[in-house]
Amino acid sequence: MKSFLGLIHHPFKRGNIATAIFMTLLWGRPAEAAAGIKFQNTIPPLIGAVLIIVIIMGLLFRFQRYKKTAELSRDNQEQKNIGQQPAEELNRHRQTKKKLQRSHNSPLKSKARYTSLFTDHHAVMLLIDPTDGRIKDANPAAADYYGYSCRELRAMNIGDINTLPHREILQVMEQARKRQKKSFHLHHRLKNGEIRDVEVFTAPISIEGHIFLCAIIHDISARIMAQEELQATTERWERTFNAIPDIVTLQDTSMRIVKINSAGCELFGLLPDEIIGRRCYELFAGLGTPCPGCPCKKGLSVPFTPHFQEVYHEYLDKTFRITTAPVPDAAGKVEYVAHTVKDISQNKELEQQLLQTEKMRTVVGLAAGVAHEINTPLSAILQSLELVQMGIDPDNEENRKIARRHDLSLSNLQAYLAEKRLDYFIDGARQSAINSGEIITRLLEFSRPRAGHVEAVDLREVIRTTWRLAQSDYTLKKKEHILDVKFIEEFAPNLGAVPCMRIELEEVLFNLIKNAVQAMADNNDRQPRLILRTGKLERYACIEVEDNGPGMEMEIQQRVFEPFFTTKKVGEGTGLGLAACYSIIHDKHHGKIEVNSTPGKGTTFFLFLPLQANKNIPAEK
Repeated sequence: MKSFLGLIHHPFKRGNIATAIFMTLLWGRPAEAAAGIKFQNTIPPLIGAVLIIVIIMGLLFRFQRYKKTAELSRDNQEQKNIGQQPAEELNRHRQTKKKLQRSHNSPLKSKARYTSLFTDHHAVMLLIDPTDGRIKDANPAAADYYGYSCRELRAMNIGDINTLPHREILQVMEQARKRQKKSFHLHHRLKNGEIRDVEVFTAPISIEGHIFLCAIIHDISARIMAQEELQATTERWERTFNAIPDIVTLQDTSMRIVKINSAGCELFGLLPDEIIGRRCYELFAGLGTPCPGCPCKKGLSVPFTPHFQEVYHEYLDKTFRITTAPVPDAAGKVEYVAHTVKDISQNKELEQQLLQTEKMRTVVGLAAGVAHEINTPLSAILQSLELVQMGIDPDNEENRKIARRHDLSLSNLQAYLAEKRLDYFIDGARQSAINSGEIITRLLEFSRPRAGHVEAVDLREVIRTTWRLAQSDYTLKKKEHILDVKFIEEFAPNLGAVPCMRIELEEVLFNLIKNAVQAMADNNDRQPRLILRTGKLERYACIEVEDNGPGMEMEIQQRVFEPFFTTKKVGEGTGLGLAACYSIIHDKHHGKIEVNSTPGKGTTFFLFLPLQANKNIPAEK
């Protein structure tokens, strides 16, 4: 025993330990010489054998411990690599792999265990040779899934099932063999020809010294179909959202836009990324704070109910009908506000035109009635004044006879009237009655339907004829100096004949020219200039009458077509000229008349005449 301990602790002879132990067990002392070591006592063979067994068991224990440590390290690494798989599937996959590895490490002793793990498993499993893709084994679940028998599957290549080209299949198997990737989304073909979406979890295993790929296949066709349906639903919703002609935005509780449709992008001329994140009052009103009476803020008030409101945004010069509705979250708390904006600017303009038309109809009826009522006493006044003048006429013999009977000199009476200027007042009353009669006549003409016929006319000829008539007008020539006005023609080429009532159109143009000349008469800082131009806009022929007069404020522009509205001095205008123009263009020609004016720069009137005659207008016979 001492000899053996001395052998173990000898610092220079440890290399000969195994030789010494073996020789001591066989021969005892002679082994000392063979090992080159001298022992004091010979080690009995039985004790030596016990020591050897102890050493071997220690080495086996350390080996098993090392193996267990390596296995735990591989499990941790595997769990990290496929940590995104469901926990239940991950555990099942790890346990299956461990059992397969243990069974294949001792294939002769664990055949029953292998059969229970691989053959009886409900998951679809294949054993594949990564060098050529041959299927080495398949479990019954695989046979049920693919429609082949297990024997047929063992005679097949994975390329008979996988729809990828052979080259790509080899790349996938190489990635799995090198553990570069654990799962793959592939398409597998069943025996009946149906293509299914599958997710394959695979890892290399060693069986009898050969490396194979153990593949666990899961059918994910239903999941893929659900994802595709969700994607299709999302895209369909996006198309529907962008097809809405109104501006639709989704805003958070701070009125910051989180989504906007195509109509909104077109309104602002921006891309969605340039709008999202900005607040609505910045885009619609150009403000840094919410608009007064903001409907979005009302949409956040309690109780949470939709709100409707008409808003005019001067920043965009448009009128909108705004609807706001709260979008609650799962807890019932408002998360977003649905903000729908409809541009009703054109509707508002049409509403104003209809209102103007109704107002015109009312005033026309009123004017006709008033004209008839005033015409009777006015005629009596004129007749009375005529009789008065006839009764004091000294040249009439009957008048002189009656005057002599009353000892009255008509000549002296005339002198008296002249000295007291009574004859002036009588003439003034007579002239005022005549002027009133003319106004009543115009009122009656304005209210009375006039027969007109549509004919194809050359707008250039109509404009030039009207301009010559205006130049010959006595008042415009002597008082407003129309001859000093610079007349400019800007006629569109090849406009062609336009169907209209020529006489009515000349009356409209004469009124517009007269108003422009009278407005420019007070403009002393620049030469009066009148531009008459023609053009075409969609289905309308357009006539523009532009002057460089003093212009009009917006309040006046909104009322210029109202009957009896005038900015002229008392006695200089009746306020019926532009009202008559509106009636002729809008009611008789079914066109449009508009005005645009800038104070200090001038005014432009626009006439829009349909290029196709309306069937309600009688054509020329």
